[in-house]
Amino acid sequence: MNLPQIIQCVDRDNFKPVSAVIVFNIAGIETRTKTSDTGNFLVPPECDEDSFAIIRSIEGHWSAQLSFKDLPAGDYLKFYLVPLDIEQDAFWWRQLFDQNISHSCDDIHIGIVDLGFQHQTMLSNFNMMDAEGRELEIMGFPSETHGYFVSQVFTAWHQTGAMSKATYSFIDVSQHDAKGLEIDPLSVLAAIVTLREDLRVDLINVSAGYDPKQFEGSPYETDANNFNELLRHEIRLCSGLIVAAVGNEEQAAVKAPACFDEVVGVTGVATTRATVQQTRLEQWQNEALATKKIGHNIHGDHFFHIKGLTYGKQVDVAAPGAGLWMQGVDNRPVEMEGTSFAAPIVTSALACAIARRQENDINFGLSKDLLKEICVNVGLEREKQGLGVPLKL
Repeated sequence: MNLPQIIQCVDRDNFKPVSAVIVFNIAGIETRTKTSDTGNFLVPPECDEDSFAIIRSIEGHWSAQLSFKDLPAGDYLKFYLVPLDIEQDAFWWRQLFDQNISHSCDDIHIGIVDLGFQHQTMLSNFNMMDAEGRELEIMGFPSETHGYFVSQVFTAWHQTGAMSKATYSFIDVSQHDAKGLEIDPLSVLAAIVTLREDLRVDLINVSAGYDPKQFEGSPYETDANNFNELLRHEIRLCSGLIVAAVGNEEQAAVKAPACFDEVVGVTGVATTRATVQQTRLEQWQNEALATKKIGHNIHGDHFFHIKGLTYGKQVDVAAPGAGLWMQGVDNRPVEMEGTSFAAPIVTSALACAIARRQENDINFGLSKDLLKEICVNVGLEREKQGLGVPLKL
């Protein structure tokens, strides 16, 4: 097969060279390189038609997957990158926080418990495994899952992620017959054990929750110790902190594990200045303004709880949970909302606070104290904001 020896990355809009990071996948093994100043990179001689590369621009929002199958023959090829069409204003939630939020978090290790996916090469410092800690075989998983977008909040390649410099261990908790689609609560328990005992992470993010009552009457519920108590026991043993999403049903009870006292439960809010026109967030903002269900004036802005998201006494903190724009695997912009995406923002804020405190003994009591230090009361009901929003970083 006659593959090009040199490929040049070019901006499709202005035809200028693009400096980029190239992640080759050759026979399942990843290698990385960078383009020259003129956007050129060499194609490894071991590449074949089954190989592919993820190309990420160093400046600007470009990303693409390059398959070596059916490339035109020749020694030289120009590859045109398409900018991700999302306005910078759409990253409003990122602008609420210190732009260098992750500068001191190189040594932080975060565990993510969620639904697996195929395209983890779009993320940085990222390992994916099963609930027992084995490397995950990603074939058969969808390209985009709940876990794919949750991970982007943490470590999106274009540096709009909250904590791009931390290290991540992602554990898939899919049901075996529904890869990337359905949560298996038993795997959530096993994942927390693996993250606690084997990987010893500093923080665990669980955006994929379950109904705590679903095990009533099951074989895992005994007179002495039901499944939920087993999970709570493992959570109490964690040296690190667990942050979890409370759920996305307004009238429903808070999901597990967020409903447990030992876990930081997160709901979702937005601000009146965050709205991008003709989006779902604009509709919710208008309803909040019309009903006067908005919080204090904070630097000319007002927070409001997002309609439809769960709230209650188990809410410990709130964070941006709507109007969160991300990148689909085909480079299209995707607007996401839900407490699932608010939880990683809180996890990132806590990681930053822990790193700056340089505490060796991370525990639930410490995390609660740190939350009190970094959260701002934004003037909403206690059940819709908890301690507030972690703005003081």
